[in-house]
Amino acid sequence: MSEEAQYKGFIIEADPELLETGLWSTFVEIHRHSGSRVSSRVFRESPTYETREEAFTGCLELGKRIIDGEFPDLIKKLP
Repeated sequence: MSEEAQYKGFIIEADPELLETGLWSTFVEIHRHSGSRVSSRVFRESPTYETREEAFTGCLELGKRIIDGEFPDLIKKLP
């Protein structure tokens, strides 16, 4: 089950993935609404977390960092 948060005009959808190792990884989808149109992009990062709750927090933080421009190559991919 995913969780969503609004941030600076974007919607960050956090949906951590359970790995075969039993750890959790980040899976983030960032959405932006423009009129009746919705643009979305998916991002993943390699850190792993021991719990699903930690991974949710990691997903939301990753989404915020992307939107804030910490990853110049990724910010170009945002809608």
